[in-house]
Amino acid sequence: MKKITLTFITLILLLTLSACSQKEVSINIKDLSDKLLQQVAFEDELVQINQEKVALLYNIENAANEYVYIGSGATAEEIAVFEFNNTEDAKNALQAAENRISQQKTDYAAYNPKEIQKLDNAIVKNTGRYLIVCVSEGDTAKKIIGEYTN
Repeated sequence: MKKITLTFITLILLLTLSACSQKEVSINIKDLSDKLLQQVAFEDELVQINQEKVALLYNIENAANEYVYIGSGATAEEIAVFEFNNTEDAKNALQAAENRISQQKTDYAAYNPKEIQKLDNAIVKNTGRYLIVCVSEGDTAKKIIGEYTN
């Protein structure tokens, strides 16, 4: 009986510890988008777009909150930071973001081929209930996003 009790207590302890190790990520998406906008060197001037345009460009309509900035179209540069109500919605939106980047590569291939390198190095990251996309040059965006997601 002692063996069963000890095994049961050990199992409960292990389950409790594993649940604690999976911390919930919490990101202030306004702060993150502002920091990207201010500290990443963009060639283009990025402007915030409304939900209707976000839905058109990204095919994402179920975000709880979002900050999306795009340029004039002369470059592929953009920032998109989404918060969803649950992790499943965020994971599903990841494919939509990857589709957006893929479409941009097709569009810029003939129009402005030098933008393809930025698109090839685009950051498309899903962490918890969040989806982050940044198309820029250099490593600054990657470092900033790492501060919020690691």
